[in-house]
Amino acid sequence: MDDENRALLSRRQSLEARNLEGEAVRLSVAIAKKLYRCPGCGGRIEVGADHVIVRYPESDPPFYQHWHRTCALGDLIRSLREVKAVAGEPALSPGTRRRKANQRRRRR
Repeated sequence: MDDENRALLSRRQSLEARNLEGEAVRLSVAIAKKLYRCPGCGGRIEVGADHVIVRYPESDPPFYQHWHRTCALGDLIRSLREVKAVAGEPALSPGTRRRKANQRRRRR
């Protein structure tokens, strides 16, 4: 992947590609809302850190991984092909709604 496509990965733009097995992969940037472990380096992704969510939308159920941005741009993107930039999508999966900042979750 060239430097031009690496720069396209941002909060406003995602990348779609195919991995070596031919599966669809979507990379998007998000802010960590909890602690994650990066599969690239095994390190921690702290709450509030900018990181890359790697989605495999064709798997059933859909599979997600959370990578450090540097790990994803270094190791993961080198193994992808047919990389193209697409409009970014919200980090929430379909069917989930985000609460307004001043609203609390109702207890049932």
